[in-house]
Amino acid sequence: MASQLHRLLPGELQAFATASDQTLIPSMLPASFWHIYIKMDFLRQYEYAETKNDGKSFVRNVARAAKAIETVISGSDGIVVEVQGSVIHCILVDPNCNSSLLRSHCRAINNALHLVFPDSSRVEGWRMAADWGKTLLVRGRGIHNDNSYVSLGNAANAPAKHLFAQLSLGSESERKLKRFVCAWRLGGGGAWMYDVLNRQVDEDFKDKAPSKFLEIRNRDFGLKSVAAKAAQGYVHIQNRAAPLSPQGAPNSADGEDPVVYYGWVMRADIDGFTARVEQCFDNDMKMLQLGERFEKIMEEAAVFASKHSEMLVQLPWAGDNFTAVVVFEDKSKYEEAIQGKLIEFGLDFASALNAVVVEADLGGWAQTAAGCKIHGNSQGNVYVGAVEFEGRRFLIGAGGGIGRSTQAFTDMDPRPAHIVVFEDDYDYLYRPYQERLMDRTKKDGSLSTLFRKGHLPDLAKAREKIQNALNKAKEPVKTLITAGGSGSVLVSSREYGED
Repeated sequence: MASQLHRLLPGELQAFATASDQTLIPSMLPASFWHIYIKMDFLRQYEYAETKNDGKSFVRNVARAAKAIETVISGSDGIVVEVQGSVIHCILVDPNCNSSLLRSHCRAINNALHLVFPDSSRVEGWRMAADWGKTLLVRGRGIHNDNSYVSLGNAANAPAKHLFAQLSLGSESERKLKRFVCAWRLGGGGAWMYDVLNRQVDEDFKDKAPSKFLEIRNRDFGLKSVAAKAAQGYVHIQNRAAPLSPQGAPNSADGEDPVVYYGWVMRADIDGFTARVEQCFDNDMKMLQLGERFEKIMEEAAVFASKHSEMLVQLPWAGDNFTAVVVFEDKSKYEEAIQGKLIEFGLDFASALNAVVVEADLGGWAQTAAGCKIHGNSQGNVYVGAVEFEGRRFLIGAGGGIGRSTQAFTDMDPRPAHIVVFEDDYDYLYRPYQERLMDRTKKDGSLSTLFRKGHLPDLAKAREKIQNALNKAKEPVKTLITAGGSGSVLVSSREYGED
């Protein structure tokens, strides 16, 4: 464990991020950074992709944006630390809170994105939020040997919180943080300031722009299925991790060649984590201890993901947010499984990860789950690609379930031991689960038409009821009926037991 927050030497951040032998370097890096979040505003058909082409386009353009951002900041001792769908989080080393450094880089990022996305055919624009302060950077741990970095500190939490608070407002006219604007502050809870970024590329930037921005814009992209990738013979499987090849393999998932799955997305947030980070803000040792505890949580989550009976793609951690895609090889197996296993998987996760968060003096897990109906002859509903930097790879997910599982947190604000389910998936569930997912109350008190919320202990009782019915029913008279809009009904010679 590092002993204290310190000034980084030139290149130390890159060494931390790209070391191939991670046993030789610490897993936590404490220092002062600028945190910049860039939200790419994709058209809804790409953000909530329902077709292979739209999913491919989303992954491709997220990879392009991340590549452009890394290109800008890497020359000033900065790196991308998270690629969470349409939100990209990067950091700049700065021990002195130099606002000129921040603002010049935000303008440069804006210029680069204008070069990469010269029109609004897929990306309508972008907005940024940034803050400065002490941060403990913790290397993420997952099941695919990929990269993610958890940033513990107010400076990492505040801009993300401000960004999503602005996005939750009903319209662009209500937002201070509009497209092509950067919200920033000087750390320590000061007032937010707003810089209007140039809507066109600065001529001097265009004249000096490296050719790599145009290369990023003009790259060609393709798409393959899991079966096609497996047939090439380069599939890498770790226990129950879905087949994703390691970085550098010929069929490795990347921005050029996403992998297509049938599946649903489960997200889980730790209650009380942000508050604990705030409490540690002025105490370096407490921050380091929290980092150690969070490392243990990540390790336990990786054990769960690698050993659970379902096959999973674990997407990178986003702060205290765990994200997994439960994947199936074909549409029929996915639709059969979602009836019961969508809820069962959430119950299994909460049960397996409860002890480790309690040990860390944190609350339980709030969850969302979304798969979305599969339209027409789609070859899948989840698209997993990646963006690669020097020695690092970040997995990127696209599809309706990715977008809806994120939106569910914003709309419904689930509490610990609750799960939010997307309406499309609710229609497929066994009726006992449906009966315990009746709460439609949104965070603002209105009723949602998209999501339903339930309490995990109640859903555990429903699970027991379903399993008892299956165990008691005789096979000749047991039938599984899926009726559109009414969910799957278990029909047997016995009635369900009482709660």
